[in-house]
Amino acid sequence: MDKLQIKPSFRKILDFQTLHLDNRVSGRNKSPDDRSDFLDKLLPMEQEGKATRFHTRQAISQNIAAGSDTTAISLTTVIAYLTINSNTLAALRHELDEATASGSLSDPTIFQEAQKLPYLQAVIMEALRVHPAVGAPMTRIVGPQGLVIADQFFSPSTEVGVNAWVIHNNKPIFGPDAHIFRPEG
Repeated sequence: MDKLQIKPSFRKILDFQTLHLDNRVSGRNKSPDDRSDFLDKLLPMEQEGKATRFHTRQAISQNIAAGSDTTAISLTTVIAYLTINSNTLAALRHELDEATASGSLSDPTIFQEAQKLPYLQAVIMEALRVHPAVGAPMTRIVGPQGLVIADQFFSPSTEVGVNAWVIHNNKPIFGPDAHIFRPEG
């Protein structure tokens, strides 16, 4: 056990994180193509003084820990809704088959290609709306002019937030059947 008394299983995650971060910073594992990833956003923030290495490590840890749960929940939700809604599954398969036949999809399909499939995106977004994976409020910092929400004034720099379950089931926004999965809109 080390001086911080970090459990061996978590130590492996930290070591993995450190190895890949150090390799990226030294240029040893830059992607051979022009795709960017999360570190391509974080490392320039360090160089600009907007974040420290601690912040970068913290963000990576959160992506690994929290990201695995939310990804699993989100994928399970999409698959469940496709299983329950055979017409939605058929429409999605049709879009995927057409994209494959036209040569629009590589194997494996890359993010940029998937982004160009409107029905796939609608299915994903609707599943995330009806069953959001994150229960904590998504917070924002009030801008310099302040903000009024529900007749309540919030001063500049105040942290405000709303739970995704609340906003995504808001009937004035999504209609009286806000709880229904309907990727068609």
